[in-house]
Amino acid sequence: MRRGPGTEFAIGRITMVSNTGTYLDSPFHRFPDGADLAGLPLEKLTDLDGVVVRVVGHEGRALDRETLLPHDVAGRAVLVHTGWARHCGTEQ
Repeated sequence: MRRGPGTEFAIGRITMVSNTGTYLDSPFHRFPDGADLAGLPLEKLTDLDGVVVRVVGHEGRALDRETLLPHDVAGRAVLVHTGWARHCGTEQ
């Protein structure tokens, strides 16, 4: 690649893992025929009752259907509290 005299540029790199920061899942992430985020009506994403599902001490990384069964999550915003905030600012 040729650049003219005095040409300058900067290249930066940002590396993140998935689900970094605030995250809104869509059916597309799990089901091939599911709607992506653009296909979800805004009224389904706002002004919802919420429920906190506490899984502090849960073994393994994945949560399955059985984890949510004891909670009334249908039509609600679901916040999963893992307890991992205790690691904020640490290497872990």
